[in-house]
Amino acid sequence: MASELVSETFGKAEIVDSPNQSFKLDRDVADEIFINLAIDHVANYLVSRDRDLLDLMDDAEFCGRFPDLKIVTPVGFLEVVRSL
Repeated sequence: MASELVSETFGKAEIVDSPNQSFKLDRDVADEIFINLAIDHVANYLVSRDRDLLDLMDDAEFCGRFPDLKIVTPVGFLEVVRSL
């Protein structure tokens, strides 16, 4: 299952330049690139174990600005995939 997911994902991956800065994360500036990449490319999910990113799901302002973006743990993402 995992190897199939990696193969399928790799076939859809694309290399991109630096994203626009749509969101500023003062708590951890190094994580901004990941959020902005997800926002720029209209991602539905950002998968991470990073607490600075995951805590954004408890931030009403962030969720209001980017309602379609869900930041989840790897286990949470697998649960989403399994439910499809």
